[in-house]
Amino acid sequence: MKISKKILYSFVLLIISFLFSQQVNAATLELALEKDITSTNSDVVVLVTLNSEDQDVNTAQATISFPPSLLEVTKIDKTDSVLSFWLQEPVYDNAKGTINFVGGSTSGFKGPSLKIMKIDFKVKGSGTGRLGITNGAITASDGTGSNVYNTAKGLDINIPTTSDFQAVKVERAQQAITLAKKLPAIPSVDVPFYPDSTKWNNRSASFQAKWNIGSDIVKAGFALDKSPSTVPKESTEALTGMKVFPAFADGVWYLHLRQANNVGWSPVLHYRIALDTTPPSSFNITSIDSFKTDNPKPTINYKSSDLISGINNYVIKLDGVIIFTTDKNTYQFSPILPGIHSLIVEAIDNTNNSTSETQSLEILPIESPIISYVSRQVIVNEENITAGGTSSIKGEVLIKIENSQKQVVFDQTVPIDNNGNWNTTIDKNLPTGDYRLLATARDENMASSLPVSSETISIKLKPLLVLGGVGITQTWFFIILIIILLCSFSAGWFSYRKWRGQLERRTIIAQRDVSNILDNISTDINKMLKNYADGDLSESDKSEMEFTLKKMKSNLEKSQSYIVDNIREINK
Repeated sequence: MKISKKILYSFVLLIISFLFSQQVNAATLELALEKDITSTNSDVVVLVTLNSEDQDVNTAQATISFPPSLLEVTKIDKTDSVLSFWLQEPVYDNAKGTINFVGGSTSGFKGPSLKIMKIDFKVKGSGTGRLGITNGAITASDGTGSNVYNTAKGLDINIPTTSDFQAVKVERAQQAITLAKKLPAIPSVDVPFYPDSTKWNNRSASFQAKWNIGSDIVKAGFALDKSPSTVPKESTEALTGMKVFPAFADGVWYLHLRQANNVGWSPVLHYRIALDTTPPSSFNITSIDSFKTDNPKPTINYKSSDLISGINNYVIKLDGVIIFTTDKNTYQFSPILPGIHSLIVEAIDNTNNSTSETQSLEILPIESPIISYVSRQVIVNEENITAGGTSSIKGEVLIKIENSQKQVVFDQTVPIDNNGNWNTTIDKNLPTGDYRLLATARDENMASSLPVSSETISIKLKPLLVLGGVGITQTWFFIILIIILLCSFSAGWFSYRKWRGQLERRTIIAQRDVSNILDNISTDINKMLKNYADGDLSESDKSEMEFTLKKMKSNLEKSQSYIVDNIREINK
């Protein structure tokens, strides 16, 4: 039942990743020949491998195409495949030249040359062709089902005809052979793909080996097998100084090489090539305390195996973070906070291939403490935050102060006394703002409660004065003073504008009145001058002039008082 659920879960993740996921890494599907093709009588063996590029993965699918005019599938071997179950068994169609598969694993795995399957072909004819990969998909083993497939590496093949294939007799270039006086030294070999013969390798592909041929060498021999002490036979091909070898199967191989001059044979070089492309076996994680426990320091057990290179170490991850690396099969955690955590144990072999298993680990909380009181308002740099409460456990209370951005700006540990009480005074100078106090109980076994939060703690500046019971701080005092000054300036400006308007209106009135008086006087004077124009004044003219002068005098007296009063009004 468990396996069925895991298969269903992996299948769902696979489908989701095909439809919706975005590429987040670069995993590759690759094809490689297991051995060279020498003629139409040869069988062709192709390895299908996966390079996860340091990404844990657990499912893969692809369609492999091949030239049906040249090749015919005879067998598909899934032995030692990293895929432990098949949503679609590998199915081939020799008429269409296709192979389809969809597989997965209940464990995550990682490595650069992970074996998926081996395909045996029968050669049908000669010529060139290509084996390719389409519809590829690889999903990450991270719970998201992300498609990390990036590309595929196909394979070009050339199948020679029987008549074309001939053993090439290698002859050394015409040159004078140097006569030696002692045996040749042990040969050296350069294998760029496997440069260190002391280490394990997790890559399998065709590779080239090169070695020097001295001027005194007349014979040479090489061999490749799994024996560490083989003495190779003489071979003309060994005198070429190089050879391309097909991809090896997992295990420890030895390239043997020796050379001879006129004195005799050199010691034999045994170059070790150790391959392990298979990840460690899947395993189970068990817990002495169960995976739902109130023990904050649970102990887990796990054990994988690797038959080829062996297990190097285990990596313990909690919530995606590496917390420990060990070669032991058991681990006890340091205290873990309450909650549901993701636990991953990764088994890594000596070639850095890995298999990972995942479990959900729930740590149950103890009873939370009670905050009975806390300072609600504190004067900055003058008053301290005080808080206290009770707890039903024996141990201590972890106090944290958080600001409005939920950043912890202070923490301390406060003991719980024999009566179950705790109290604290926090003398840290904090800037003005709103804060919260968080209290978490922790017992003698380091088990923790869920944190409880206080009401808001406001840290304020000291008031400069108090009006009507309301404290006014220095900042607010200056803000209010600035507001008053601005209002006063505005009122003065508006008053000045009003006064200027009135002044302008009174000036205009005074100008008008003076102008009217002067016009009237001018009219009366012109009238008298007209009457006196002939130089003869009659009694009636005199009487009229007298009347006009008396009227002018009366108007001037009246206008003088009126004009003076108007001028006085201008300055008011």
